[in-house]
Amino acid sequence: MTSARIRLHPVPTVFSGTILYPIDHSAGILADLGGILQDSPDELTVDVGFLPGPDGKPTVYVAPTWSGDPDVGNAENGPVRTLARLGTPVLAEVGPVARSATLAATDALFPPGRMGAIRTRTVQSVTGSIATVLDRAVREFTSPFSAIVWHQFQGAATRPPLSSTAFGRREPHLMVELISMWENGEKQDHHTGSGDGRSSHLRWLEPEQMTTRRPKG
Repeated sequence: MTSARIRLHPVPTVFSGTILYPIDHSAGILADLGGILQDSPDELTVDVGFLPGPDGKPTVYVAPTWSGDPDVGNAENGPVRTLARLGTPVLAEVGPVARSATLAATDALFPPGRMGAIRTRTVQSVTGSIATVLDRAVREFTSPFSAIVWHQFQGAATRPPLSSTAFGRREPHLMVELISMWENGEKQDHHTGSGDGRSSHLRWLEPEQMTTRRPKG
């Protein structure tokens, strides 16, 4: 690719937030989420994964963003608040917010000076054996800053013909992001699982351990 044309769309306010569930309920929550997200409208995007909670223990992370009609997003029985009723959350903070604020919150997780290693895997869904692998991986976090998050690719982005753009994958899928973060001065090997042979959540997601699909075409 030597050039790109990007069309911007104004999205001043979205209905978004963070919902955390106890890790012990991950199997049921992930199963429920799979059914909900499979039929979700284009206006809804949900990042899901595992993060350390307020007490440092792993939690199931659900971060919905509704970019459609604010009244629908804010409705008590709407798609966002439904995600906060999959169980008893440790934390549930959702509401109208500027899109720029949600991006700034993500940037705050990566302050200058903090070290990190990030790997990605593409999967069709997080179910069965993959969910089990991820659950085992999160229990090996070596830092309170580490995380596993997967991002949806669905809806309008899947509809253009594969040959119409330089993007090599158009069917619905998930991109699993494996984030190992630690403070500067700590030993990298301790957090990445290399060198001294220590376990790390990164090692659980080597390519042969994941069910992946190659791009078509």
